[in-house]
Amino acid sequence: MSPPIVETADSVVLVMAAGQSRRFGSDKRLARLPSGLGSRGTSLLTATLARVMSLEMPWRLILREDDDVKALLGERFSRIHASSVWRAPHAVLGLGASVGDAFRQLAEDDSLAHIPSATVWLADMPAVAATTVQTLQAHASEERIVRPVFEGAPGHPVVFGRRFWPELAMLECGDGAREVVACHRDCLHEVAVCDAGIHRDVDTPAMLAGLYE
Repeated sequence: MSPPIVETADSVVLVMAAGQSRRFGSDKRLARLPSGLGSRGTSLLTATLARVMSLEMPWRLILREDDDVKALLGERFSRIHASSVWRAPHAVLGLGASVGDAFRQLAEDDSLAHIPSATVWLADMPAVAATTVQTLQAHASEERIVRPVFEGAPGHPVVFGRRFWPELAMLECGDGAREVVACHRDCLHEVAVCDAGIHRDVDTPAMLAGLYE
């Protein structure tokens, strides 16, 4: 048997896309973006993945067990990137459960065993600047949680050092990883960025329409 292919980078991006879109009223991952930054007509999920993939870092897309990758992203994507798609069997219990599912799989992925940090990126946030993530990475370490701040308010994505992965893997419900951050305030490193995109998650059609305003 051939040894696993090891992806070389300092962090892996976990794209959290297993939500239920209840506030949006339909599957927001397929919703088309308004004009802005050349993204008009692109689906919300496709736009976020394009931004993630532009960083040339390893990434994993976290979907529900019943999601059809071809329907969401097309046949070519599903064929080329099949190994980068992970399932969240407990997604119905909320974002925290999906984060737990993702980090349990991360702990078992030998190709990422050398990675010191993981970036949790919400799939409904395509407006985050690539330079913001690069800035966060420059401050990341195994012992830190790194979070961006714009105009005094924290946002996403958040980078978690390997030290915190076991706790994240234990999450079974709740609102994302907030409780892990709250338990380790002494390890939280906040970085000021000039990027309003860290606050622009899309929960409703109105928020999608104003994404680039």
